[in-house]
Amino acid sequence: MNRTELPDNAGMAFLSGEPSDTPFWMKDTTIPLSVAFWNTHHRIVDMLDMSPCSSDPCPLYRSSSPYVGAVEVNRGFLDDHGVQVGDQVRLDVPLVSL
Repeated sequence: MNRTELPDNAGMAFLSGEPSDTPFWMKDTTIPLSVAFWNTHHRIVDMLDMSPCSSDPCPLYRSSSPYVGAVEVNRGFLDDHGVQVGDQVRLDVPLVSL
């Protein structure tokens, strides 16, 4: 929220200890983003494009399947890199807590 930019090859990962169906929203987010959700088998189960929203009610973006992780990236990143539902996810960068 409240970010005005995201570097080209950066993203924000969200991890859950258990499968979740909690939706994402873009309240007070000023840049268009895409989100990819993955399951307990580390496979992408859904991908959505999300639009900025500055006032309520903001749309909710819900994965079609339960997920244990999600990553938000600049809109177009997933398509530009050939990411597809069913692809394997591997996290090999240090995670930073905010």
